[in-house]
Amino acid sequence: MGAIGFYIFYGINWIVTLLPLRVLYIFSDLLYLLLYYFPSYRRKVVATNLRNSFPEKSDKERTVIEKKFYRHLADLFIEILKLTHMSKALS
Repeated sequence: MGAIGFYIFYGINWIVTLLPLRVLYIFSDLLYLLLYYFPSYRRKVVATNLRNSFPEKSDKERTVIEKKFYRHLADLFIEILKLTHMSKALS
């Protein structure tokens, strides 16, 4: 089952990464929404770390930083997928 899952993921990854980077950033925005709002990937850990790192900032400021972190995380994920099919001339 693991090999089948790998080939399915690799096939989808190969097709998606053929898209231009501008289109992939639209997927990144959708991924941000999924990461931040739906399963809330490690949101309590991030909030705690920000509270410990920036005790002088208000809750509203820390929320802005938290959202920027998740947007950056989604962008990184998409860019890493795109790197698998970039030529050396583009990288």
